[in-house]
Formats: sequence, C-alpha cells, structure tokens
Amino acid sequence: VEKIRSGIWKPGDKIATETQLVEQIGVSRVAVRQAIERLVTMSVLHKVQGSGTYVEKQENMSLLSASIFGFDEEFMLKIQEFRRMFDSYSVKLFTEYATDEEIAAVVEVAHAAGKRVAAHLGGDKPIQEFVKLGGDSVEHAYHMEMDTACLMKERGSFLVATLSVTNCHDYLVGHGSPEFQVRKLDETGEAHSASIGNAIKAGVTICVGTDLLPSDPIDGTNATVREMELLVKAGLTPMQAIKAATSNSARLTDTIGFTGTLEAGKCGDFIAVKGKPDQNISDMRNLALVSKGCRLVWSEVPGMVLRRYNPVVPGMDLGGGTYIKW
Repeated sequence: VEKIRSGIWKPGDKIATETQLVEQIGVSRVAVRQAIERLVTMSVLHKVQGSGTYVEKQENMSLLSASIFGFDEEFMLKIQEFRRMFDSYSVKLFTEYATDEEIAAVVEVAHAAGKRVAAHLGGDKPIQEFVKLGGDSVEHAYHMEMDTACLMKERGSFLVATLSVTNCHDYLVGHGSPEFQVRKLDETGEAHSASIGNAIKAGVTICVGTDLLPSDPIDGTNATVREMELLVKAGLTPMQAIKAATSNSARLTDTIGFTGTLEAGKCGDFIAVKGKPDQNISDMRNLALVSKGCRLVWSEVPGMVLRRYNPVVPGMDLGGGTYIKW
C-alpha cells in the first residue's frame, strides 16, 4: 500500500515477486503471500496466471479499495472491520475472524428466536464448517465438492444457487461493473454450475435467488426466470425448478404457511404463463397474468385486463425499472 501511495508502483504496474518482497521488507514469505491475497481481495492488486501480480487500474478499483489512498487510519480500521464481517470469498477471512464458537453462538441464538441462519459462502471448506455448525442456508456455493453437497443433504440445509450472477456477462458490462469483477465471475461460471450440479445430484433442497434485483432484465427475460433456466441446465427438471422458486423458497423464508403453494386458506399468490413450463422451463418467459392475494396485479389475458391492485404509490418514478410497463 505504501509503495502504491508513494507512486513507486503505479496503476497497471507489475509488482515485485514474493521472493523480492521477502528480501526487501524482511518478513516471512507467508506474511507476504497473505498481504498480497488480502490486496487482491480488496481489488487493489490482480493476478495474471503465469505472468505475475499487477496493481489494478485506477478505474477498475472499487470505491472500498480506492479509499486506502485518501482516508485516515480510523476510517480504514472501520472498513477492515466491515470486510471481516461480510467478506464471503476468502477461507482465511472466514476462519480467522469467525471462530467455531462464535458461529455456533449465532446459530443457537437465531434458532432460539425461531429464525434461520444463512451465509454467503463461495468455497467448499467454509460451506462444510458452516453446515456442521448448524447453519441453515448457503448462498452461492461457487466451489462445492460432492461430499459437502451430501453433508448439506444429510443436515437438511437449503441452497440458494444464484447462478445468474456468474452467467450474466452482458448485464454486468452494461451496468458498468469493473473489468476485474466481470472477469472473475466469467471464470467462475463453469465451476459454479458444476457445484450446483453436485447439490442437485445429492438431493439438496434448492431455492431460487439471483444476487441481482429479481426483476432485472437479463438475457431476454428477468433474473428470476433466467435463474430457473440455469437451474434446469445444471440438472433440475422444469417442475423441480418451479418448486425451487415457489414452495422451497417459501419453506426457507418460513412463509410456507400463507404462500408458496396454491392451497385453501392461503393468500392466492400466483402467475399464469402461456405454454407448458413444467415441460419447457423457458415458457416461464411468457407471462400472461399476475395475482397477489387473489387480486389482479397485471394481465394480458383477454377479458381480464382490469387491474385491482397497484404495486406502487401514486406519483412514484418508475423510469428504468421493470415495473414501467405496468
């Protein structure tokens, strides 16, 4: 950081090797490696396979990373604490800043209050540890082996796959995502799909979540429908994907008592589509009607165009959102 601050290393420059840094700084190779990995996680540095480690281009640095160049030490300590709490990509951060006892305590208190515990996890080892400690739901699972998937099945864990976020190159580019983030998600897509395939084969309860706004336009449809298509591609049947988006997700969120299925006494939240989505999941794209609490929200069905429900308050600006056509 000091070398970047002082201008010795400029955006785009290749930094010294680990061996050179060990000699220059006088610390262990492990310490140097951990420091580099931390700065890669913070988007200050990026690694190029077979070439070396480079300072990230200024325009690609996240706001969080760029802050190290201008804010005081107290602010940076707060930023570091924030990352320790929420970073889900690094095994080191998971194990270093959240002990087994702490995670078990969180699970115990949440369960005593009738709440489930979810964690955003990318790697196989953190998923294993979280599930063993009683965690209820795993979000993402970018890299998960079959043994871990079987453990999730055994413990009754839920999995929210979020395949959309690793299969949305054009969406990310169109929304101005930094090049390094687009590259990372593109590279993760194949492994992510394979991980979810392991979960499907093991019989893990899959739910639908996108890691994007659920109504965001992506690949000619919205993120929710695209997620269902990707789940079928990963191994679910169309009917299983529909259940993942409805009853399974309602079970996870503990709303199954009043929604998630069409049963007497429940709210009557449902949609109608043209086609046979239980055979061809892409027919979910052909939305024809939306009902919330048995009240018509939106419809293209002849003779049923009266809308008895408005999802927004009068005067709300809908520019740029999917709701604009409502």
